[in-house]
Amino acid sequence: MSSGVFVLLGTSAFASRDVIDSFSEKFHMPYLSTSIVQYSPRSSSYFPERGYQIKMRPDLTQALFAVISHFKWSEIYYLYDSDEGLLRLQELTKLCNGASIKIQRSRRLRDVDNAYEELRLIDNSDFTTQDNTRNILIDLSSEKAYLRLFDQIREVGMNKEGYSYMVATLVDAALAYDVVTLLNETFASMLANNSEVFRATFRRAEIYNYNLTKGVPCKDNIPWMHGKRLMATMRQIETQGLTGRILFDSDGRRQNVTLHVYKVQLNFGPAKV
Repeated sequence: MSSGVFVLLGTSAFASRDVIDSFSEKFHMPYLSTSIVQYSPRSSSYFPERGYQIKMRPDLTQALFAVISHFKWSEIYYLYDSDEGLLRLQELTKLCNGASIKIQRSRRLRDVDNAYEELRLIDNSDFTTQDNTRNILIDLSSEKAYLRLFDQIREVGMNKEGYSYMVATLVDAALAYDVVTLLNETFASMLANNSEVFRATFRRAEIYNYNLTKGVPCKDNIPWMHGKRLMATMRQIETQGLTGRILFDSDGRRQNVTLHVYKVQLNFGPAKV
């Protein structure tokens, strides 16, 4: 921050959440996260969002449950590779238990490049559904991981009748693009309201804070002069991005997101559900 930034962008692991909260709130530094809204194991609700975090990733758990219910899946195999996947599994399990849907097996893939053993365990398991179909929900952390696992699914021979797959996450590149879209809209809105809003911020191509310090040095404990206005403006922005409608509630969470679901089969699709 001491070199001069307007916002921070990144992901937040469950263990580091409190540190990021404290840091961004102390220095009024907006933090745009592409991580999921994190669930607290100490309560039955999500952590309340504090004043300087914007969650770019919509919470997809309810949407996944709705699709599972739509296709009348009664049993599910759940494969994931990250803490975020585990958090989503915990939430989805609660929803499924209330609807008599069974998570038949859940497994964290420690090495997505070598998931053959886990896939063969699923392939060799007995059918327990009435339609003799294995329903597999895949929740991985990157597009590369999905592509590698799909290659192994094909090699094991699980790309055939009797297998249904659901992909659980959004592509991070699309979320990053939407961050840029949000920031462009935010800066344009602030400049439209006051064309001089950033005049005192720039000096010889450097960013200054309150015209006193270069950037926001942590040792001075002086908050970012534009932090509050940036957050207030971002919460008011409503625009369209690659991941859908970009609109936030007062806690910085995405809201009113429309997801399009497509069904793909051998020699059929993609077709919108």
